[in-house]
Amino acid sequence: MIKRVLLLNGPDDRVNSVMIRSGDRWPHRLPRKITKQVPHAYPFWFAQCGALLKQRGYQTLYVDSIAEDLGIEGTLARFNDERPDMVVVATSTPTIHTDLLMARLAKEKTGATTVLVDTHVTVFHRELVAEPFVDAAVRGEFEVAVPDLADALNSGQDLSSVPGVTWKQAGEVMVNPDRPLIHDLDDLPWPDRDLVPGDQYIVGLRTQDPCFMVMASRGCPFRCTFCLWVPVMFNNKVRFRNVEKVVDEIVLLQERYGAREVFFHDDTVNVTVRRVEEICNEILRRGVKIGWIANFRGDQTTPELFRLMKKAGCTKILLGVESGSQKLLDETIDKEITLKEVEDTIRWAKEAKIRVHCTYSLGAPGETRETLQETLEFIKKTEPDDIQVSLMTPIPGTPFYEKVKHLVADWHDFDGVSGRSWCDLSTAELKNAMNRIYIEHYLTPRRILRRASKIRNVYDIKENWRQFKAFLSRYAATGLPRPIGTPFEGQEQA
Repeated sequence: MIKRVLLLNGPDDRVNSVMIRSGDRWPHRLPRKITKQVPHAYPFWFAQCGALLKQRGYQTLYVDSIAEDLGIEGTLARFNDERPDMVVVATSTPTIHTDLLMARLAKEKTGATTVLVDTHVTVFHRELVAEPFVDAAVRGEFEVAVPDLADALNSGQDLSSVPGVTWKQAGEVMVNPDRPLIHDLDDLPWPDRDLVPGDQYIVGLRTQDPCFMVMASRGCPFRCTFCLWVPVMFNNKVRFRNVEKVVDEIVLLQERYGAREVFFHDDTVNVTVRRVEEICNEILRRGVKIGWIANFRGDQTTPELFRLMKKAGCTKILLGVESGSQKLLDETIDKEITLKEVEDTIRWAKEAKIRVHCTYSLGAPGETRETLQETLEFIKKTEPDDIQVSLMTPIPGTPFYEKVKHLVADWHDFDGVSGRSWCDLSTAELKNAMNRIYIEHYLTPRRILRRASKIRNVYDIKENWRQFKAFLSRYAATGLPRPIGTPFEGQEQA
């Protein structure tokens, strides 16, 4: 009988790193010496799944081993303390070995029904459910499927009636028909932020505290070759929440938790200009005073839109640029965007006094020393306020993975910070370029003076100090990077 359900974002198996995975579209590790704070994405799926489980009468528990710094032994102690009847384990590619370990320990120590969810198991559901200690897996969106699965078990049925579930019958792996995507996102309850507390998750790109994440839509119509959630979890479909209900949730976050800023963690907020206008106009119509941040594309924008966004409280946008090489964007990343559009977007946002954070991902197929230099020069030309540079990672389920899956040796390699190269340049050379770009963007006299001139409050001082310490830690460990284009003779090759 299922009464107590434990939702688990499990530990990392590497003691010198902090795994950022929970609810994140880009699972990766950061060295502990760089940060003790963990800027997780908020795990919306678990928070909404937990709300539904509670509505159906289940005693629902949530454990985030990474945010709570439990480790494997600490998580095992929680199993023993809580004695759940079902354990639902989030999976990701770089942590899958530990995810399976936690499922096995849950089964051995408590006898619980074990269920795997999230991206990695969605792709490899047959292989993972074949493990003797795994009872079932939910493919794709799992908020409704997990309560349905528990209900089926409690009614004495087998699991054949639950769409989207892969399970075992007499040792044979059974694959049920796919579950349709949730058509109306407003049918889902709001995230249960008491079960899954927001203060466990530091919004790393915030401009003030407290900052909470809000999901106003799911999916994206574009098909970048490296993107994980869009093809694996959402089948490239876009669905929008009702704008009034989105603002209702923001108001609740202000009233109950004192929110001063929200981060729209949608795949792409500006799928259309009209959608952004609707959000802005509803915020203004209701007189809601809130700062907000959003994931943006470098098209579907106008100068007028940014002025409206600023009026409605927008403080920052995140642009996924990926590369300063138009050839790579067109031929291997499939970004469906031009660098001219990105350049215009950055300029228009800055003119509206909105901060711009650009993300770049090195190592796409066809990356060369010349294209790395193009990326550096584009960053210098456009001068975004902040940047994030990572290694492009072919997570299973993406088109990029299909191109390189014959090279796979270790799932630990699928990490956008401490992973490996999947192109013709060595891992050492890509990581050197990543570090070099950071130095040439941030540690110039002009940039330092500009950042100092923008300090307005104690929060700005703390944030600049945090970033400075991260730089010191990074280069104390790796040494100063060489100029891009320096050959790495004899270094590890991809």
